[in-house]
Amino acid sequence: MKRFLVVVIIAAFSCSTSFAQSNHRLGFVFGPNHFSLRGSDFLDEAKSEYGVFFGFSYEYKFNKRLSLVTGVTLEQKRINYSSQFSENYFNDQFEMTTHDYSIKTKNKYQYFSLPLLLKYNIGKDKSFFVNGGFFIATTGNNKKSTRITNETIGYSYTPTENYNFTFAGDIDGSDYGITFGL
Repeated sequence: MKRFLVVVIIAAFSCSTSFAQSNHRLGFVFGPNHFSLRGSDFLDEAKSEYGVFFGFSYEYKFNKRLSLVTGVTLEQKRINYSSQFSENYFNDQFEMTTHDYSIKTKNKYQYFSLPLLLKYNIGKDKSFFVNGGFFIATTGNNKKSTRITNETIGYSYTPTENYNFTFAGDIDGSDYGITFGL
């Protein structure tokens, strides 16, 4: 992955000089993102976190104000899941004992995204813009880590079973939508 980034950066710098007077422009994009899930009761236990995205863009200028923008980005989207449960059992003295457990799962989803946007430059020096369009994305390397803590005795471990929020497996696959920016 590091080699790929180095190649993209070098290509962007070398192409910027050859495209300087033309209608073509290459660029590098990066920044934060926030992945949001809505629409079900399970979401009280699944909390969206901030992730990052980076990639490169290509812009074709139709005129001084209007252009078409596309590119490829790698996006990391994060969701943390927390849950609790209790378990009753008999101890060595045959007394009923209750242990309380908490589960914390961290999900990191990676998407390769391809946007197609129209960009309109505004202002006297055209340094501001508004853009909009659509995107399509497919999942890459998704990671999950779970930690269970026995709150009663203070013992933590990594389980062999999968503990995650409902529909967590449905996030794999593809994603698409519309996008708008300023």
